[in-house]
Amino acid sequence: MIGAGALGNEVVKVLALLNVGKLFLCDQDVVSISNLNRCVFFRKSDVGRRAKVEAVAKRVAELPTSTEIAVFARPIQEAPRAVWDVDVVALCVDNDLARYFVNATLLSLPKPLPVVNGAMGRGFVEVSVLVPGVTACLCCLWEEEYAKEIIGRDVAGKCDEFFTQQVEAAPSLATLTTVAGGMIADQVVKAILPFDTAQEVTHNSSTSAVGRMLRLDLDRLEFTCGQVLINPKCVDAVCRRKQRRQQSG
Repeated sequence: MIGAGALGNEVVKVLALLNVGKLFLCDQDVVSISNLNRCVFFRKSDVGRRAKVEAVAKRVAELPTSTEIAVFARPIQEAPRAVWDVDVVALCVDNDLARYFVNATLLSLPKPLPVVNGAMGRGFVEVSVLVPGVTACLCCLWEEEYAKEIIGRDVAGKCDEFFTQQVEAAPSLATLTTVAGGMIADQVVKAILPFDTAQEVTHNSSTSAVGRMLRLDLDRLEFTCGQVLINPKCVDAVCRRKQRRQQSG
């Protein structure tokens, strides 16, 4: 799991209560005041003092669970290679530079690895389940200019100021976080269960969202589910190369 903020808290909570065997949790940030209105594992005493991953691990240990958590208080770019020896990656970050790195790493692995990618806006949540190199990758929806900006400098969509201001004005934020975390955890569990990647990508399963994006708009009361199409002009060169290999093979 990459990201131990709002979404990460909710996903860890669900997976721990389900007794998932082991989680590698990676996040470089320290708990901030803006986290407290939507992060179940953080306390006021953690603000400015405790790494998010350490706070999560401390409170999970208080739950009736046998789930083990290995924490890495560092950027995913600096995490040891062993963190990729997993069944599935849960991506719960607000930083597209991290997404770009994760995507590149997944494309470089010898065996396809599913990634459940979560995002949250002011009134909606999105969850996509992809297997880079088999389905569309995390960058297939990106515009080339945006990708250049991400690669050229560290562009992070930090939202601390917004969330701090919205503690009283937007109580639905906690609702969005809970919904998004539940959706991510649901797909993580389904990815952990044994499945044939090729079969899942053809959507023969009625429960897995592999290759698709789920979007819930609470403002409009709309739920949509659509396929994430492979982009033959994807900004990631490795993705394009793997596409050509699949077509020729």
